[in-house]
Amino acid sequence: MRINRTIFEDFIKADVGLEPYLRVGRVEFDMQRMIVNVRLELAPDAKLLCPICGKPAPRYDSRDRSWRHLDIFGRKCILHLKQPRLNCPTCGIKSWNPSWADAPHFTRGFVDNLADWCKTAPVLQVALRFGISDKTAASNLKIRAALRPDEDDE
Repeated sequence: MRINRTIFEDFIKADVGLEPYLRVGRVEFDMQRMIVNVRLELAPDAKLLCPICGKPAPRYDSRDRSWRHLDIFGRKCILHLKQPRLNCPTCGIKSWNPSWADAPHFTRGFVDNLADWCKTAPVLQVALRFGISDKTAASNLKIRAALRPDEDDE
């Protein structure tokens, strides 16, 4: 499959809501497993804030993380990022989280879409459609309700 890279990068940035200091590094289409892997890169000079106190903090180290996003072209879309941990002088070592990652392994867009589907269908049925377990679906709905309770009434 051949896609214009710039158009695809712009699509991912807008669809996910990437911060300005994140960019699409590499995109891999795994046709056998029906997965789009999107490797994100954090700008080396990005000034990151402690997720607890909100003060600037230097990077400590990073770890590979993955988040499931909304399907693209009928294929699962997985975002990959070397997620930094920060060494905050006040709070200690804390993981920095992208703004679009509400749940541990899912993007905000994925969880919001899951919640919308659950308004009209049973959780088990929605979980099967999304290719996740009903426990995972229920857990993500609880996380969303806790983080953004006002959005459940829409």
